[in-house]
Amino acid sequence: MTPMKKIINYMLLFALLFSFIPAPYAAAAPAPPCLDTDTSVVSCPPLVPNYFFPDDGELKGTANMKISTPESADNLSRSTAKIMNSGKISIGGTFQQVAGSTITLKVEQLIRTGDAWVAQPNRSSVTTVGAVNLRFQVSDVELFQGYNRLTFTGSQGSSTKTDVFYVLYDSAPLIKKMQINSNGELLDLNEGASLVLTRSVAYIQGTLENATNLTINGEKASVLDNGQFYGPAMNLKAGLNKFEITLSNNTDSVTVKRQAYYYDKDHPFTNVEVTQDGVKQSLIGAVPTFTGSSDIATLDLEFLAPYDTKSYNGASLVINAGTPYSITGATETVITNSYGAPAYRLVKVNVPDTAYPLQKDSSSVLLPGQPVNIAINFTPSTGGTPWTVIDKFEFKLAAGQKLVRGARLLPSYDGVSAIDNNTPSMPLNGAEVKTDSFYIVVDATQDLAAGELKAALQPVGAPITVGEVIDPATSAIRKVVGTTNNNGQVFKISGVPEGAQTIAFSVGANPPSYTARVTYVSKLYVELDNLYDGQVVEIDSSVTSNKIVLSGRYIGFGSDTRVKDENLYVNNVNKTPSPFATYDPTTNEYNINSMDLNITPSGPLFIGENRIKITVNYTDGGTTILRNYVKEVKFYIVDKNLPAVIDIRPLTPPKSTRAPLTDPVRANYLPPSPELQLINGAYVTTLDKFDLFIEGSGADDVTVREGATEIFKMNPSSTVPAPNAYYSRADFDGSRNGFKIRLDDVLIPAGTHTYTIVFTNNTNGATATATLTVQSQNVPYRILSPVANTGSKIIVNKNFVLFDIEAAGAKDVQINGNSANKRTDFTDRFVYTLTGLKPDTDNKINVVIKGASADVKETITVTYMSNPDKGTMFMEPMGDKHNVFNKAIQLTFPKNNALRRKFDGKIEPKVNLLFGIADPENGNTELVNDYNQVVGTDIDSRTPNTPTQSRIPIDSSLSSKFDPDLTRHFIRVSDYYWISAGMGEASKVGASDYKEVTGGLAPYSTEGTFTRYDDRRKVVPSERGVLTLKYDDSVVTTAAAEVTVFLLDSKGEWKNIGGKVDAKAKTVTVPFDEFGYYMVAKLKYGYNDISNHGWARDILQALLSKGYMPALSGNEFGADDDITRGEFAGLIVRSLGMRINSDDNNTFGDILPGSNSAAWRYEEIETAARAGIIQGFDGQIFGADRPLTREQAAVMLSRAMSLTLPMNDDKLKAKIEKAFADSAKMDVYALPSIDAMNSAKVMVGSPVISPIPTQNKPLINFDPKNKMTRAQAAQIAVRLLQKYVKGSLPANLS
Repeated sequence: MTPMKKIINYMLLFALLFSFIPAPYAAAAPAPPCLDTDTSVVSCPPLVPNYFFPDDGELKGTANMKISTPESADNLSRSTAKIMNSGKISIGGTFQQVAGSTITLKVEQLIRTGDAWVAQPNRSSVTTVGAVNLRFQVSDVELFQGYNRLTFTGSQGSSTKTDVFYVLYDSAPLIKKMQINSNGELLDLNEGASLVLTRSVAYIQGTLENATNLTINGEKASVLDNGQFYGPAMNLKAGLNKFEITLSNNTDSVTVKRQAYYYDKDHPFTNVEVTQDGVKQSLIGAVPTFTGSSDIATLDLEFLAPYDTKSYNGASLVINAGTPYSITGATETVITNSYGAPAYRLVKVNVPDTAYPLQKDSSSVLLPGQPVNIAINFTPSTGGTPWTVIDKFEFKLAAGQKLVRGARLLPSYDGVSAIDNNTPSMPLNGAEVKTDSFYIVVDATQDLAAGELKAALQPVGAPITVGEVIDPATSAIRKVVGTTNNNGQVFKISGVPEGAQTIAFSVGANPPSYTARVTYVSKLYVELDNLYDGQVVEIDSSVTSNKIVLSGRYIGFGSDTRVKDENLYVNNVNKTPSPFATYDPTTNEYNINSMDLNITPSGPLFIGENRIKITVNYTDGGTTILRNYVKEVKFYIVDKNLPAVIDIRPLTPPKSTRAPLTDPVRANYLPPSPELQLINGAYVTTLDKFDLFIEGSGADDVTVREGATEIFKMNPSSTVPAPNAYYSRADFDGSRNGFKIRLDDVLIPAGTHTYTIVFTNNTNGATATATLTVQSQNVPYRILSPVANTGSKIIVNKNFVLFDIEAAGAKDVQINGNSANKRTDFTDRFVYTLTGLKPDTDNKINVVIKGASADVKETITVTYMSNPDKGTMFMEPMGDKHNVFNKAIQLTFPKNNALRRKFDGKIEPKVNLLFGIADPENGNTELVNDYNQVVGTDIDSRTPNTPTQSRIPIDSSLSSKFDPDLTRHFIRVSDYYWISAGMGEASKVGASDYKEVTGGLAPYSTEGTFTRYDDRRKVVPSERGVLTLKYDDSVVTTAAAEVTVFLLDSKGEWKNIGGKVDAKAKTVTVPFDEFGYYMVAKLKYGYNDISNHGWARDILQALLSKGYMPALSGNEFGADDDITRGEFAGLIVRSLGMRINSDDNNTFGDILPGSNSAAWRYEEIETAARAGIIQGFDGQIFGADRPLTREQAAVMLSRAMSLTLPMNDDKLKAKIEKAFADSAKMDVYALPSIDAMNSAKVMVGSPVISPIPTQNKPLINFDPKNKMTRAQAAQIAVRLLQKYVKGSLPANLS
């Protein structure tokens, strides 16, 4: 081997060995040099974290970016930060060199000021991060708009480790998904796509991000909190429909456009345009008038027709029953359906004037009413029956006359500016105007002279004022030409009365030639700037001048002649200035003249509640008052310069260093202190000293007295006083506006100590006072759990209770004679869980503290209320039979059952099982613990003290699974039942990482969340059990076929597992193979193709209900789709309730572990294969998605039912030939199974008429090679279950 080859080989070997090192656990990388630390480096190397490694590579790539100096500030930008469109972020990943229980995440909003990135004050949050097995997960963390700095922090011993990441939250509104719902079908409504709908009513729905409002063609849609939106019903017009969709939030707005065609077979034309003497007008939905004199015209047609491979060129076109014209030069666009197959043709045809003569009377004079009757005759490519596209239109002729053809509203026009394509406009007909005066652009056949345009209300004929808008450049009526929509002359319409009005437009003395329906609803409103009803206004009385500036405007009152008698009342005192408001003719609004309202003890505004009232009379311009408008707002002024007590509490002095008050994690400097128990208003403890924590605001002096003795006093704006004989040290953080104080090691000899804390504001003399009573007892022990939770009584809703007893120097602590275990994280703390409490009575429990010289005894009374409700739990040793919650749960096991570890089958010690009724909001079964702490909210005293205790999080990986939409076709008809055996042993006995079995656990516990259990510690019963659940008595007997059981497993997946229903007892029974959540549900609604099925509705509904046959998509069950081999195998496994038997050793080469489809899963295929129900083709190929034949189905079923099959010989062959006319088509291997299924009447043939004319007796075909639809397979499955699995389905189901 050459030296070069050796070098290459060694390099490859080194690279291979290095690749075996998991990246997240490699040694922490040094901080990369970057521009602010090494100016010689032109660009930075890839950024890497040191201790926290997110799974999201984009986020990981922002780690520890240097932005702290002017030279490096540009490093953070849109191109380097991770961009989020959502206001929440979830992060998972791995960590190293820190303790999992110490991890927190701090999110700060960053603002760039000059060359510096600055964290905004009061714009940060800190979240505790869940961590198990070197994996961390934090969910739905709120982001701030703009740039966010995410700091992960953890500690190991006294060392603190951090990694920093950067996220840019773009709050711009966007559409994640948009669909149009028509005729029960949801179609994607994408930009540029052309859809064809066949129903005249449609709805638009979808999902938004960062948007709170959405309108569709001006109509408001319903927007839900989760971003889903549902538009109003829309009536489509035949042809092309355009949708203008505007989505917005508080700061941004985006408008998108979509379109769809509506195909109406009775009105297939999407556009019909006539051109005469160069003037083109559309006949769709209108009868226009032409004023040309020519007797010829051209016709432009556009229509939709069902797709045919043949072109419409060459089709026969007949207009007004005239001479047929052969279409040439047609432009055709093929429009596909949602599956991509051609569905329609959009055809455009230009008809020359030779083929379209205008209609004349017998004297060859053009008719004033011109019909346009169109017929297109088309013969399909298949040679089928010809069909015709027919429709009728018309227009009017008024040769040489001056007429109004149309008008458009200019809603925001000011009467002065130029008008172009960007000037907003809309058709006047159907418009809604905001004032009685508005501008329009009029399209006339000829230019109108001054005074020619007339407008009048119909039907009364009352005239309306029409004014011309004069163009100063021409001194003529302003004329707009060359734009897309706004061509014509500009006029101002005035004096329109309120309501829906029909306005008729005419020229001179001619009759009306254009009418428009216009709605005017006057909106009278007084708008105040920055002042609204219920508002709370904060002031600081230490500032010399405090005031509110009153300003605003009148909206909708019109001209200055209409407003009379304005009045302003401030706290019932008339404060109307003159003038109060000034009319602005450019906006047609009144502006309230800005005025100062001072906040003083003498008014007009005061601390507390205030009222401002404005009254305005709205007239007809004269003396008649049409409306009296009153605007009144009530608001509150509060003085933030008042002292406020926020928190006063005693704390247990820690054995190690105290966390500073500046710590961002509040729980670090306010650790749980169970040694100080609040009893009847006093904190009772055996400690001889404690830490006093004080938090407040608005104080110039803080004074602490014990009785009459002052032990501490300070001004929050000055230095902290030195310690004295009463405490060892004072810690302070903040200012007079907000501060925290901690007095360390406050001495408390045995007895009662009352402390008075006084906050004084020297500006206004206000004080705030709080008292704290601490009672120090010289006793040998304290019971920290259970504690009184209802008055002085201990009442629980479970048959077990946790004892946590602090007993200094005790040799042993016994609970009803059982020795408690000593906690490893606390000195002198003993814990024991006592089970077997008697229901609905007082349980007397003996506690014995065994000391060095004597024993101390006490009796504790605990009342166990057994009424089943959410939060109720029951614990007992795992046995053969369990009846829980008044037999709502009945669980039985074979006598030889044991608990085994799932990943390796190791038999585990028998443990207590825990049963619970879960909170339907989040699945929690333990709402309040025995320390009287709210689980998920309070710091939990059961958590390890390493170095501080924490709360047990309600983890979203589990709590989100209780969203009712997850099983949206079903409605829950029982409680959520929790059944747990806890976690098995970790590692081996004697190993450093060994952990004992836990026994039954609550789903959220100190061991972690159910969906995050260590896979190596998951346990299952060694033998299959039987579980019977009670469901609501209100469910009627006839609904039994639609009742089923759902299981939520440790992967966080809800599974429909069916069950045998006892309709009389209102119970349902299922096999029990794994621990988790169980609930009973009933089908709420199915699918249209089930409800409308001709013969299989009930059986399909039943199989869907039981989870035996799932739907193929979200919108359709797929009743008449062909069933596949994989789906039929899954149907057998599910419907027979077979116990899953699978691992990663796959039987078939094409069915890999983890693979699945909408209708089958890998585990089901593997279970069927190992049971011998299915076999593959050559080369170990199963072909799960291949269609299933009837003879293959017969073989699978006969094997699944272990039927005794006849000998496959000539005798059987003769029997089959006699039974079925198509026996020759059957494969030999299938004959015994076909015979067995036919004899059992599970699979029978279909009758056919004999081809021999002399034979009248009907014969039977089995159709062995025919495919089966899902409905046919369902019928076979129901027959099988009714015959061989009694009780699985109602006997009368057919």
